Amino acid sequence: MPSVRIITTPQGEAPQWVREAWVGLVLPLSVSGYSAAGLGVLSRERSFGGYMVPTLHALRILEAKNADAAAWWYALYGKLDAADCLVFNDEACEYSAEDLGSLN
Repeated sequence: MPSVRIITTPQGEAPQWVREAWVGLVLPLSVSGYSAAGLGVLSRERSFGGYMVPTLHALRILEAKNADAAAWWYALYGKLDAADCLVFNDEACEYSAEDLGSLN
């Protein structure tokens, strides 16, 4: 499963401290992998494009590093669907085609 490593603070509408918590994490890409545009998490307006990662997997990985940042996302979204994705801008990511193995 291809992945991205977050190498710098991603763009977005989340607070700075929440966005900074993603730096250093390796996240699996969704089946689609890339989106030409995403939606702002607060405004729901069209935003930048970038790499799509499954929200549930991403938040589990974030929670292991920073539970408070993950809690901000859980409070924002409430119930999440397995098909939900977060979009991380190109400049914040380093792509890897390596298989991450099974993510539970």
